[in-house]
Amino acid sequence: MLRFSFQLCGAGWAEVIVHDGDTTLVHGAGDATDPLGDLGHALLRLATGEDRAEVLFLDEECEHRWVLDRAGHDGVHLEVMRADGCTELDPGRPTRLVFHATGSLSGLARDWADCLSAIARTHGIAGYESMWGAHPFPRRPLEALQRRFGGLR
Repeated sequence: MLRFSFQLCGAGWAEVIVHDGDTTLVHGAGDATDPLGDLGHALLRLATGEDRAEVLFLDEECEHRWVLDRAGHDGVHLEVMRADGCTELDPGRPTRLVFHATGSLSGLARDWADCLSAIARTHGIAGYESMWGAHPFPRRPLEALQRRFGGLR
């Protein structure tokens, strides 16, 4: 089972955890990009028929690029590629596969929504926006995924 967690650790910094029951990957994410909002949009694109979506998680030391591919009706295959440094500025930098798993698209969307719910309870929406810099709380993808899958908080 593919699971996801995103926890704010301080201003502009978060810890990302993804696991499949056997393997766990923990990496950082900074507010130079909007990975939580981008992941919500990626899940929505997959839920509405796209075959592939990518999300970039940047921290001070490296980047993690999540590649999500549809796998059947409610399946999603995730590959996480790591590149030391920033490949956005240096596209030739080598990357390596550090995690891959297949799981439920609706389950991953539910985990994502649960993270937002926990952040809203702990920090409030204004607190999230204050801690996460220029990126707003991802209301639009949350509302769209709630309509799509129902029962998301």
